[in-house]
Amino acid sequence: MDSEPRVYRHVPWLVLTSCLAVGAAAIVPSLVAYAVRNAAFEPIVKTVVGVTLLLGFVAFLLLNWRIRTVVDDRGVTQHWISSSYRIPYEDITALETDEAAGRWFLRIHCGERTFEAIPCHRAYLLPFAGRPPRALTAVRLDIESSVAASGQ
Repeated sequence: MDSEPRVYRHVPWLVLTSCLAVGAAAIVPSLVAYAVRNAAFEPIVKTVVGVTLLLGFVAFLLLNWRIRTVVDDRGVTQHWISSSYRIPYEDITALETDEAAGRWFLRIHCGERTFEAIPCHRAYLLPFAGRPPRALTAVRLDIESSVAASGQ
């Protein structure tokens, strides 16, 4: 009998992207008001370019909500912004918590191949920044126990 899939996300990153998206979207009305007040070619072009860039930035920030790690009875699925990959438990040979390029992540080794899961951006100024985030620790323990339960 299959149990419910467990979904892991790095919540502080989602909060930050939400705040940035709201802040960027809040600038749009002032750009439109600028174009309306100065109804000439140059202000309208500046507004169109500015709004397009801001909306692209907001779209990217909102697409970050797609990033998640799902653990179920058959394996691990990592969802990125534009792709996903599935790793069956029988393919997993090792797990490694690593910190590089300003983020924490879980490396899942499958023989010669290595996958990254649950990216967690590092908060440099916070006192707990030197240790892995709770979400990363939780997903690692979940995967380890699932791999052990699957008979490896």
